[in-house]
Amino acid sequence: MSKTKSKTKVFMQMHGGGLDFCDKLWHGIFSDFKGSLKEGEIVEMVFQKRRSMKTPAQLGYWYAVLMPFAVEELKKAGWDRFFVIQSMNRSPRLALYSTMSESPEVEVNLENTDSFFKDELQAFKQSDELPLKRNMTDQEMSELIDFTIDWLNKNLQVMPPPRT
Repeated sequence: MSKTKSKTKVFMQMHGGGLDFCDKLWHGIFSDFKGSLKEGEIVEMVFQKRRSMKTPAQLGYWYAVLMPFAVEELKKAGWDRFFVIQSMNRSPRLALYSTMSESPEVEVNLENTDSFFKDELQAFKQSDELPLKRNMTDQEMSELIDFTIDWLNKNLQVMPPPRT
């Protein structure tokens, strides 16, 4: 007996209170598939909302424009270190201020600034966890970019170069 699994991606759309195949061809294929199943055979079906992944333009703006700009402006404002804040129920996060006298510090650089803004957005949203950037949708990445621009404007009174 073969243990090989094959996956097929099918797109469906909510219509009239039910899910319909986006392509009429799939109606027939699905009927044929159901007809090929033996009584008691188990089939795995996975349903999820379709996600549009972040775009190369968003990543380019984030890494080539926004993060270098933020590092430069943070340093101009006198911040050359982030504090590492430990929490009992969360992973460590980066902050510009610490009430603890012995908080570890890390340099303001591209990697740490990237983490700082993600941490800030997570705190702002009061969210337990944001998706890793590699798993972000275009909408989530856009939200992170917009939040960062707003933060820079509000806290440092600077405006980064516009997206092109």
